[in-house]
Amino acid sequence: MKPFFALILVVFIGCKHNHDQHDHHNHQTNETESPLYKEVMSIHDAIMPEMTTIHDLKKALKAAQDDSNKEMVLSQIFKLNEADEAMMSWMAAFKTPQDTATINTYLNDEKIKIQAVSDLMLNSILSSNKLLDSLNTVK
Repeated sequence: MKPFFALILVVFIGCKHNHDQHDHHNHQTNETESPLYKEVMSIHDAIMPEMTTIHDLKKALKAAQDDSNKEMVLSQIFKLNEADEAMMSWMAAFKTPQDTATINTYLNDEKIKIQAVSDLMLNSILSSNKLLDSLNTVK
């Protein structure tokens, strides 16, 4: 009788574990299929390639730096670094909660945050390009 009880217990635990994994998978699938999640990821995906632009602009600004423009160039590189760090920090912190009741609130907050990161990145790129253009016309 003991082996039969042990077999029933193993089957029960296995089914419970499988059910829990299935629920977790469904939670992840539902979350990533939600329009709000897709909207947040769309903003991220649109701005992420600009990380390369930021890197290229930092190199170009360093190459254009001389004694007469050092302060302006370093200030602009600082802005680019801030934008770069904002994206890295957002990505590191982005983790959707397991509690389904708070997902929409979380995603709405993250949408605001990633839009602010996007704006910061685009503005730093724009101002860096303007500075480089002005430095190139002076030389």
